[in-house]
Amino acid sequence: MDRRLLYEFKSILKVSGMVGTSIIIIAGIIGGVSFYLLAPSEVEESTPPEELFPIKTEEDLTVRVYFHEKDQVKEKNLEDYLVGVVISEVPPNFNKEAIKAQAVVARSYTYSRLEKRGGPGCNNHENADICTNPDHCQAHYSESEVNSIYGDKSEKYYNIVSNAVSETMGEIVTYNRKPIPEAPYHSTCGGTTETAGEVWQTDMPYLENVECNYCNHSSHFESETTIPFEEIEQVMSREGVQVPVLADNPPDLTVTERSKIGRVKTVNLMGNEFSGRQIRQMFDLRSTDFDWETSGDSVSVTTRGFGHGVGLCQYGADGMGKAGYNYRDIIRQYFTEIEFGQISK
Repeated sequence: MDRRLLYEFKSILKVSGMVGTSIIIIAGIIGGVSFYLLAPSEVEESTPPEELFPIKTEEDLTVRVYFHEKDQVKEKNLEDYLVGVVISEVPPNFNKEAIKAQAVVARSYTYSRLEKRGGPGCNNHENADICTNPDHCQAHYSESEVNSIYGDKSEKYYNIVSNAVSETMGEIVTYNRKPIPEAPYHSTCGGTTETAGEVWQTDMPYLENVECNYCNHSSHFESETTIPFEEIEQVMSREGVQVPVLADNPPDLTVTERSKIGRVKTVNLMGNEFSGRQIRQMFDLRSTDFDWETSGDSVSVTTRGFGHGVGLCQYGADGMGKAGYNYRDIIRQYFTEIEFGQISK
């Protein structure tokens, strides 16, 4: 998206339109030739606010949260709950627009889970809509946890996140003017996002492969790890697979299928078939986009990205925010052909 204004050279006929959040002014002369000059966009305040269509709800905007560390369910105001989610899911020193994008996506994810509006709730915990286990639902920090983690910066960071949540209050992502059923996000896509169909075998038209040129500042963009043969033997044994002593027989791994963007779908490891997701979990890899090679008595693994790769790329959002995009531009980058709605009672 090119964030520039087209300035008139000479104009009799003028047409204005919107692309993202940039204003385009087209100038021309009837029956003649059009001319224009390009100049940087100044302020976005001249852009009229986007109209959000209302999503009415008869229920109070509360969420039943299972706090896994305390083993209890508490009912929380949706917006208050989101502050704890956002500050735990993205670094609070991210660009403000990226934090606002995370707030909208996390709100969309939470809203889709509410049982009182027909959502599935948390299938790990009865009587809860959602839990604080990041491996299952969404992470969440209490104020005391924020104080413990960020020390004398905690008040500053908490206020930054609180403002991002309040400035997007009630806003969710929609598709065909309906709340989206899934609003996933991850740390770093590594260059291209993955489709929902490849990861969860359920196609969703707004969760497609999207090129991302903004997450290469992430420390997870590309990383390497070393796995000793001994660890591979232990992991395979836990999986119920007996293997020979690897010092004498280096492990044979063959990637048998990759997705369109190169993420590993299936692997043959020493004659046993595993999915890429299984290998990632077994060896605690950052993503399923990996290659490896044997080196001495260990295996060197190179991974690209961090997380499942579907939906919002958090470091990509930060990069886009720093490049001047607003939070809706950011969300549209990762969720295709969507709109925005406003939930209210």
